[in-house]
Amino acid sequence: MKSESLVEVYTSMFQIVGEFTTHRVMFAAGEKIGMGMVKNRELNDPKIFMEVLKDHMERERLGEISYEMVQKKSASASEYPVELIVRIFNSPLTQLPGSGKPQCSFLRGILRGAYSEFKQWKDVSVTEVKCIAANGDHCEFEIKQGPGNY
Repeated sequence: MKSESLVEVYTSMFQIVGEFTTHRVMFAAGEKIGMGMVKNRELNDPKIFMEVLKDHMERERLGEISYEMVQKKSASASEYPVELIVRIFNSPLTQLPGSGKPQCSFLRGILRGAYSEFKQWKDVSVTEVKCIAANGDHCEFEIKQGPGNY
């Protein structure tokens, strides 16, 4: 599906079923797509994984990707550290209707599905910490092992 068509679907859903349901459905769809991007690939290196994901997302015109492998310290010993920061620029999905808060549930779902498939983890948390829809200059996601969010 072309990114322009995806924006139309997203916008129509938003008008028909509202913000909450739209984000849940688009997150679930993104998660399945993300899993499919890396399923059955022998990716042992996180940098190769990110290059595959980056190439796929840019080819599908979902945005320009930059990433940083990190070991961000956790606030407490019981929290998992952030492993990966992904920045997405120029995504057509950032032009969606919104309420001034993070809106990139589809992109967040792709990242969660792809990373959980790559790491073979059941629980992957992807948190959007910056969003163009919330006056950021790009969308930024922190990825770590831990209980997932929808």
